[in-house]
Amino acid sequence: MRTWTTILAALALLLLISPAYSSEPGTGFATAGELEEGVYTFRMESGGVHFFKVWLETGDTVYVVMNPPINQDFDIYLLTPDRRLIEQSVGPTGVSERVSALAPQAGYYYLVVASFGGSEGLYVLSIRIIKPKVTTVTETVTRTSVKMTVLREPTIIYSTVTETRYATMTVTERVEVERLPWTFIGLVALGVMVLAGLAALSSSIRREARAEAPQQPGS
Repeated sequence: MRTWTTILAALALLLLISPAYSSEPGTGFATAGELEEGVYTFRMESGGVHFFKVWLETGDTVYVVMNPPINQDFDIYLLTPDRRLIEQSVGPTGVSERVSALAPQAGYYYLVVASFGGSEGLYVLSIRIIKPKVTTVTETVTRTSVKMTVLREPTIIYSTVTETRYATMTVTERVEVERLPWTFIGLVALGVMVLAGLAALSSSIRREARAEAPQQPGS
């Protein structure tokens, strides 16, 4: 008894806080019932399909949760304005189905709730739409004004020009070769030549002296 009382109280509270049947589900895209952000309750017949549409602006994000009846299996599909499938949720029996999407363009986005395997009963559809955050950017522009002064009288303007000169110097390093060994060798050679000359001169004098000496008899 308490269980039924709790269930009835929960259903009554749910009906009070949700705009139940405020928009009739459509039987196709052309007759899709329009929904806004909120909580809705609908009754699905066995093998039925419900069509809804939600208006989204560019950048809006929509979150949809569908709670099926106990031990029943409903699936949900989310489509773009040109009826392309964005997301689907096809969970097992008795499990809540969830779909969400970011709207790349403004328009009506479609929700399709379908009964699976002959499931039927009341289901709850919760829709939440989150708007994009708007950031205000303050741009500061600095303008520079050029002031021109016109000289009406002759004016001498001195300009100072700084000139930098670079001097390039070539440094040649002289390496003195020690000359002592070569000088010594030269002196030795000269000495040898002098001695050789003296020897030749002495030999020549001796020959001349012999030639001039008188021949002794009997010799």
